[in-house]
Amino acid sequence: SVVFACILEELDDEGSASSFSLSGVDQEFADGKWIEAYRFNLEDVEVLNHHHHTVELKLGRGNGTKVRDIKFANDDDAVTFCNVLQSLGKLKAGHAQRRLDHYLSKGKDLGSKVQLLVEVVSAVRLPVADIASTDAYVTVHLGKNQVHKTDFRPNTLNPIWTVDTGSLFMLDMSSEQFFGSGDGLMFSVYDYDALGQDDLLGRVFVSQEDLLEGSGKRKEFSLILEKEYKKAKGCKLALRFRPATPADIVFMKALAAGKKKKVVGAFAGEAFVPIRQHQPANVLEAAGGLLPGNLLKRETRKTKGGGREFRVKPEPDPERPEETKWMTEEQINDEALKPSTSWIRAESGSKPIGRLHFELIGCDGLPNKDSSIVGAATGGVLAGKTDAYACIIYEDSIVNTDVVFDSLHPRWMPWTQRAFVFDIMHPTSQLMLAVLDYDSLNPFDGDDPIGRVTIDPSNLRPMTDYTMQFDLSTSSLVANRKLNGTVTVRVRIEWENGNERKALIKALNPPPEIYVNVAQHRDFLASHYAIVGGVDTKVFSMDTLISYVDELQGYQALVHVMKSAVFMVLLWRGHFPITLHVPTLSPRPVNLEQPSQSLLQRLFKPVTLKLPLHSIVAFLVGILLAEDYNLFPSFLLFGIAWVLLGTMEYQNSHPSPWRKKRTYLEHLQVLVFNRQFTDTIGSYENNDEI
Repeated sequence: SVVFACILEELDDEGSASSFSLSGVDQEFADGKWIEAYRFNLEDVEVLNHHHHTVELKLGRGNGTKVRDIKFANDDDAVTFCNVLQSLGKLKAGHAQRRLDHYLSKGKDLGSKVQLLVEVVSAVRLPVADIASTDAYVTVHLGKNQVHKTDFRPNTLNPIWTVDTGSLFMLDMSSEQFFGSGDGLMFSVYDYDALGQDDLLGRVFVSQEDLLEGSGKRKEFSLILEKEYKKAKGCKLALRFRPATPADIVFMKALAAGKKKKVVGAFAGEAFVPIRQHQPANVLEAAGGLLPGNLLKRETRKTKGGGREFRVKPEPDPERPEETKWMTEEQINDEALKPSTSWIRAESGSKPIGRLHFELIGCDGLPNKDSSIVGAATGGVLAGKTDAYACIIYEDSIVNTDVVFDSLHPRWMPWTQRAFVFDIMHPTSQLMLAVLDYDSLNPFDGDDPIGRVTIDPSNLRPMTDYTMQFDLSTSSLVANRKLNGTVTVRVRIEWENGNERKALIKALNPPPEIYVNVAQHRDFLASHYAIVGGVDTKVFSMDTLISYVDELQGYQALVHVMKSAVFMVLLWRGHFPITLHVPTLSPRPVNLEQPSQSLLQRLFKPVTLKLPLHSIVAFLVGILLAEDYNLFPSFLLFGIAWVLLGTMEYQNSHPSPWRKKRTYLEHLQVLVFNRQFTDTIGSYENNDEI
């Protein structure tokens, strides 16, 4: 427990203070003979001078430091006071040593580090320290040392601190320092005053034991208020604390470095991967204009057989530089489809439930964003093409690929920065991809957006490589959607320890809201385009209004589906296939190509029938309702599930395997038996039927 030095004033018969003394909480204090004059942590009480019956004390710390002369009734009381303070100090040191011994008894080493992540979350119902409000900030001390201080939050009695306002800090010290510095952390809430001295509102103490056992959950602590604010009720300070993970340590180091450089945002591990360019970043001064160095490079050459080879971009394979420097178009396409040899792990700050493997293969049909004439003095003979790269965002990770210069059909090769492994925090999270034109001459206005796409991996089966091609559109709005080529990607999902059941249960909760910070303006513009697109639907505009109209008109297509469903039920149309084996009068001859053909297969032939299952269900429901109308609420809820099953059946009846959804029966087997389902889809499968 925290040891305080309480200095009490003795009241005379008329209720006024007559002398100072030191007392514990005894009967006289309880009867009101003594009132509390000061209350300080024992570490904040220092004897500066002792002369006869007067003791000069230094009380408090920081801006709240006071120097007071405490006059006792006689010299003996003054000496007793100093001796008691000294005894309490020794007692406290003994408590600290016992806590350290208890910590070491759990198998810890004396030199082992204590690393704790602490967050000052918020405060509620703070007392009014100014005219009508409070400008609150928090200081944190471990013993006499201040380890952290938040920014002040102006004009609020319920302040909230964020990363930008200093909510997070980390304790990183040896166990000996941690237990020997004090009785835990002291959180002091102050009111900031620009002209005068800051006012101490109250304190919260958290012991070492509580800090080490913290799980990161939000905890509220009642403030121990100063005597002038004792009338305030319900004042609390909310904190979070837990042992720091390796990702926390990296994040806090990056956060501290970012503050020194005055940048916004911090990145843990590979949560942010910047753009990488292999072509010369510098520019050449030529013909009175600035020309990118890559414009002077030869891009194609003729082969001995009369064919044409292209320079491999962004660079040849470092392991096979001569073999992969020049390739034909077919060779480049085949090479791009090979497995990636260089993967980047984009770690998140949370414990993942799986991994999402992503590879960018290439783009086709991109518009030329660099078609303007470069270099006025060259007579317009040199002009570039699109310098494409991709910005990919998944949950709390932002990654960027290599830049492929001067190509409208770029391919990212297996050895380039194109392959990323994302941690999955929620199985329904979307992956957002934007393709942009890299602008090396004018980075301040950002790169030119080409197109974007949102990929939903929630319907993909695990342990299956999906190679997919998507249209790139300038906006998510249907009204002004313009296609700007295509992008080909390869995606694979792996669940932690093969436990897809855990992911399915996690999907019952909504995905978390995630805020992603970036350091550079260029990265912010690219990330914003990947998430929002060319038109921000949250901002009112005519494009947004027209898109809402188009969305409502799109629902008219449901009328046709609903009519078909009603007629199918009423007319008892078959839809559910069932295969029966019926005897045949003329047994089939033995198939020499299939010698294992059984006698039953020769005597029975399969017949596929389509049962009107929905009509049967509707008929049974109608009979039961006619018998007992009280079943109507139950059948109303059953109808919701029935409609969902019918919708899934309608979607899975499409011949395209890409349109099919994972069935409820499959999800049930995952939930009960933790079974994993894989999938195989051929190139252009069922293309004729589609």
